[in-house]
Amino acid sequence: MGARSALPKRAWLAALALAASATASTETLADEPTQKPAAEGAAPTTPPVKTPAWQPKPKKSKLPVTLTVTALSPDPPWVVRIENTGESPIRIPADMRLLSFDLKSTRYDGKTANSVKKCSLPRAMVPSSFPLPRELYLQPGELYEEAIDPRLYCFGDSIDLLRPGSIVVPRFGFGPSSNSRKEPFAAQGTDRPEAFEAHKEIIAAAMTLPPLPKPPPAPASTSPVGEAGKDAGPPHSATQGVAPPAPPPTASKKDPDRLRGDIDIYVSRTSDAGAARDVQLTIRAVNEGRRQLAAVLRGRMLQFVVEELAPDNTARRRVECAGQNAAHGIATEMVGEVNPGREVHLPLLVAEMCPRGTFPKPGLYRVTPILDAAMSGESLKLDPWLGTALALQSTLARVATAREPFYSERPVIGSLKPDADAPAEKKEKPPQH
Repeated sequence: MGARSALPKRAWLAALALAASATASTETLADEPTQKPAAEGAAPTTPPVKTPAWQPKPKKSKLPVTLTVTALSPDPPWVVRIENTGESPIRIPADMRLLSFDLKSTRYDGKTANSVKKCSLPRAMVPSSFPLPRELYLQPGELYEEAIDPRLYCFGDSIDLLRPGSIVVPRFGFGPSSNSRKEPFAAQGTDRPEAFEAHKEIIAAAMTLPPLPKPPPAPASTSPVGEAGKDAGPPHSATQGVAPPAPPPTASKKDPDRLRGDIDIYVSRTSDAGAARDVQLTIRAVNEGRRQLAAVLRGRMLQFVVEELAPDNTARRRVECAGQNAAHGIATEMVGEVNPGREVHLPLLVAEMCPRGTFPKPGLYRVTPILDAAMSGESLKLDPWLGTALALQSTLARVATAREPFYSERPVIGSLKPDADAPAEKKEKPPQH
């Protein structure tokens, strides 16, 4: 009985000892490092790093190209320059219709007078895609220059903001886009693959418009000099050679009535038209005298002088719209009385008065109206006002679309006014590698 009861007790003690040894061995293994130390003199080993399947492309630097605008005064012309400052050829659209300005005008005391105003061409005038006829390749160090009239971009009331002290930020291109890697581009490299990121828009440094240039001094009149080296006449003065101011108007034998009625005509400063047929003017005929007069004012009595303006504000071509300037038979009931200071408005379309082709190209035009009130018939019994009145100012018209293109010649590299005798250098498209 004693032997049988002792046997299970021994087995139980043996199992307890075996469990204790297993627990000790587990703790010993936990205390040991998972990685065996490297042998002396051997290079340490690092676990392999898994590379992701997608990696972002390295960001390219912008294409080295500069845009500068030079303005000697707020008046035209301004000179725009696009220059390749890199070491590889670039492709640009040599088209100034892609130009715009951020204009911030200031008062004469230097303080800001208004917020930033956008000056750009009408949407119908700006190309929406790359203009292939104006494609130009600039080699390293080459540039493209073109003269512009800032009033073509800052039109209407914005013309008054083009004054000394105004801050202008020029922009060239197709504007910012969410997809910057999609054509068209304002400047693009010709390498494949491109080493630089193309420009959707080139922004120039801000510039401040300088003051107006001073008028040249009046030429001094020459006087004979004696043998002793002294002037025979009185010494020169700063005002010598300048015409004296006109005397105030006085009554004369030919015109004894200084208060008689007189007609002066005025016209709006600007006219923005989408096409040549839309150039519209509103003529205001005002009785500037102090007496009442009788007159007949009709649109057919108007004549126009239309001048196509160059970037330097000179006339490229001149068209005279004579209309029906012959004497007209006017009935008595058509004659109206114009009181002192009263205005007569004559709205009309210039295209109906001028021949076809008066506005051949998009751009700026100067329109000067002339009123010719010659008439005949029964109205002469009322002694109406007869005469010719020239407008005291001209209208600046901007035409967005026309039959002829905005540019008539191919662009030339590195020359503002190329020699007419020398043929323009042709730049071939570089080969694609």
